[in-house]
Amino acid sequence: MDTSVLLSQIFNTVFPLASIVLVAFLYARVRPTDMTVANRLNISVFCPALIFSVMASKDFHITQYLDLILAATAVVLGSGLLIWPLCKWLKISPKTLVPR
Repeated sequence: MDTSVLLSQIFNTVFPLASIVLVAFLYARVRPTDMTVANRLNISVFCPALIFSVMASKDFHITQYLDLILAATAVVLGSGLLIWPLCKWLKISPKTLVPR
């Protein structure tokens, strides 16, 4: 493949994306926005809706995911059980290291 054609394809792919990012960056520098509401909406509404739509579109048999459920439970409970004595030893509140 010719080098100029390859560079042209790379430019045609990267330049529009880089331009959009640059314009958004400059706009955000001139006019900062509060993203609190958008972030809360995303986490509270859109992420659960995405997970629900993915799970609803496929057959789901809980017995196929028992290993994953057990591993996730072990990670969550295990990390909590490890953090608790560490917090006591460091004399900090466990709420500092545990998500709300």
